[in-house]
Amino acid sequence: MTRNPFTPAAQRLWDAIPPAAQKDLLANVWCGNCRSSQHIADFTAVAEEGDIRLQGFCDQCGRVVVRIIETSEAPPPP
Repeated sequence: MTRNPFTPAAQRLWDAIPPAAQKDLLANVWCGNCRSSQHIADFTAVAEEGDIRLQGFCDQCGRVVVRIIETSEAPPPP
C-alpha cells in the first residue's frame, strides 16, 4: 500500500494545482545545505492557513527541507 503524504485539506488544495506545476514544485525546493534548488523526497504535506506546507528531505544531501506553496490567495477548490 502506498502512503499518501497529504492531509485531506492539503490534498484538496494540491489537486487544484495543474499536474505540470505540481511536478515543478516538487522538483524545485531550496536546500540551504546544497545552496541550490533540489527535489524534495519522502515529504509530508499539510494545509496551514490556506497554504500547503511541504516538509521532507533534500534528494541530494538528505537534509530537511520545507516549501510553502501559497494557495490562500487563489480561489478555493470546488
